[in-house]
Amino acid sequence: MKRLVLGAAALAALAACATTPTTTQLLIGTWNCESKPAFGSIKTTTTYSPDGTGKAHLAVAGTSGALTFEAVGDADATWKLLEEDTKIELKVNNVTVTSAKLNGNTIDPKMAQTMIGPYLAGQSATSAIKVDQKTLTLTATDGSVTNCTR
Repeated sequence: MKRLVLGAAALAALAACATTPTTTQLLIGTWNCESKPAFGSIKTTTTYSPDGTGKAHLAVAGTSGALTFEAVGDADATWKLLEEDTKIELKVNNVTVTSAKLNGNTIDPKMAQTMIGPYLAGQSATSAIKVDQKTLTLTATDGSVTNCTR
């Protein structure tokens, strides 16, 4: 009986020493994300690195008036957690368009780059963050939500 009590006490001590992962630890790695802004959809595969940098492969599709568009590309960004890890600030440093379509017609990615790249580079956004081992939810100040899974 003493061995059982000692064993249970040892397990309880080990459990007390186990730490809950931090928001940063949970965030690090690759996420498959999707958001549905008013114009269409954005799908990304985003990798957050421990040094505060990130890389994303993204596909954007939507409409603007009578125009439909699709674009695929890559971006690099920086990120930092704010307000006791309840918010994340993301800043896009660079976007490279690798393919694009306008009204179903393929257009030169360089042309799309001149229209999209300068608009996105340098943009930043702060979102509320909720993260666990398998899901990441980012809620922007305008209420738009990005849902991510591993």
